[in-house]
Amino acid sequence: MESVQKSRHLDRGMNTEYVIVTSTYSGVAKYYNKVRPLLDVFWPGHPPAIVLSDANNLKVSDVIVKSGTHWLDILLNGLLSLRRTRPEITYVFLLLDDHYPLRECDRSQIAANFDAVVKNRLGCVSFVTYQWPWTTTEHVDYPDGMIRTWRNIDVTSLNGCKLAKVPMNFFRYFQLQPSFWDLDYLIMICREAFEQRCFDPWSFESLSYNKRRQHYVSSYAWPCVHHGFLMRGRVNPEAINFIQMPQGREFRSFLLRQSIGLDSLTAFRVLQFLKWLRGGILRRLRIAH
Repeated sequence: MESVQKSRHLDRGMNTEYVIVTSTYSGVAKYYNKVRPLLDVFWPGHPPAIVLSDANNLKVSDVIVKSGTHWLDILLNGLLSLRRTRPEITYVFLLLDDHYPLRECDRSQIAANFDAVVKNRLGCVSFVTYQWPWTTTEHVDYPDGMIRTWRNIDVTSLNGCKLAKVPMNFFRYFQLQPSFWDLDYLIMICREAFEQRCFDPWSFESLSYNKRRQHYVSSYAWPCVHHGFLMRGRVNPEAINFIQMPQGREFRSFLLRQSIGLDSLTAFRVLQFLKWLRGGILRRLRIAH
């Protein structure tokens, strides 16, 4: 494992270190190997990235492998290894493989939010890839008793960062959006998830845990698309249109080939239009009957 360097935010007077932690698995190695260079392109000077996987078929040096197991075991094994080998690290930036940035990151925003995390000893601050309802509320009663947005706007400012307080009964309270985490707190959550057999990311996100700390959502929107560039094991079409050019041209070409079999943005958009048109026709037929 390469030596941990100081994170690039010393202009705000901090001297605290963190690393990026990415969980992935061997089945999507071809995607990770292609997207990894974009981390350097869109977040130059980023802290070291530690990758957790079930096999070492990745084109990176820092990989912690736990073979023949599930997602949660891979994650927890990697976090425990990091805590053991780098005791000075108390915070991590958890960044799933398909949430790697597709456009330029705002490094000053990342640094400011990390400073807010450290100075206020926060457990979790997320940069979400979807639109948080900053100015709207919802009062729907769902069968599971959880809420999908929030019923009361609850916003605070810490160290100049606008943060939304995530409701404790939010249905994805442990959401796996790009997030700063207190390392020991995240390890505790993973152990509780083991007890509840929440072995996959989706059940982990909806974990019920009575020792949860207050989580926050930052006003800084992470430069990726909702669900990531992979959705249900396939290329998310939104990612192809979202990638910043010309820096992301090679990765966009790769996604196009994986999606439609050829590197043609025109063909992709025609197919997307035909899919949209077919969906509209089918909806009208259902209404008519």
